[in-house]
Amino acid sequence: MTSDELLAFAEQLANRAHEFAQPEAALRSAISRAYYAAFWAARDGLEALPPRGDTHSWVIEQYAHHPSSRRQCRAVAESLKRARRARNEADYDATGGEWRKRYELCITEVKRVLTNVSICCGP
Repeated sequence: MTSDELLAFAEQLANRAHEFAQPEAALRSAISRAYYAAFWAARDGLEALPPRGDTHSWVIEQYAHHPSSRRQCRAVAESLKRARRARNEADYDATGGEWRKRYELCITEVKRVLTNVSICCGP
């Protein structure tokens, strides 16, 4: 499965959330899947292999301090950090509240990551 396929699945899940007995669970899952689409794309855009341990933080740091001076590299780090926060809330926050809005905010950050990774890591 590619990051694009995972993102498409997240979007389908969110678009059909109202069809599930627990729409909140569908939206939470969509947030999580969308984050992983961005994470995989960002990780795969790097030349170095991530160390064992907190790979998510490592990937964010690689873009925050990327040798390229392109602003898109720092934008990857910031958007990925926000998407990760949304994923953590979706996976671990037991309280409810505006999951559709949270999904929309997350998907915006994820799409920024996908766009900026190609610019940052491109020729």
